[in-house]
Amino acid sequence: MIKFRPATLEDATYLAPRLRDMDRMECEALFTTPVEEVLRISVHFSALAVTITYNDEAVAIFGVVPESAQVGLVWLVGTPELSRHHREWVHHAEHHIQQMRKITPCLTNIVHEKNSTHRRWLHHFGFKRLGVEQHGPHQFIQFARMH
Repeated sequence: MIKFRPATLEDATYLAPRLRDMDRMECEALFTTPVEEVLRISVHFSALAVTITYNDEAVAIFGVVPESAQVGLVWLVGTPELSRHHREWVHHAEHHIQQMRKITPCLTNIVHEKNSTHRRWLHHFGFKRLGVEQHGPHQFIQFARMH
């Protein structure tokens, strides 16, 4: 059964070596620090950070890092197990997105152009494509949800 709970630094440490290949590649393309440290920093600086569990085992972690009073950067990484239960967690995730929007009314994200899973999820949650940005040899698509 899928459950949501507040994220911890221990969740970040646990999930780092278990991430989907695409999630790991995005972290490595965007940051020079090790993936585990990226996740721990993300949890630490998030105004809201949540762990998704399946049968009490962490399968994903997400949050929002405020960039200003109006704009927050939404992030999510997960294990392959998360995709096996996408209908169940997606059904409950809108509540958490609304909680994030109380923190910052505009939510943004960038996703590697090859990450079709995350692009579909963002579209499902009402995020609109804004443009593209280059990070080294990698192209990322910009998304935002403002209402």
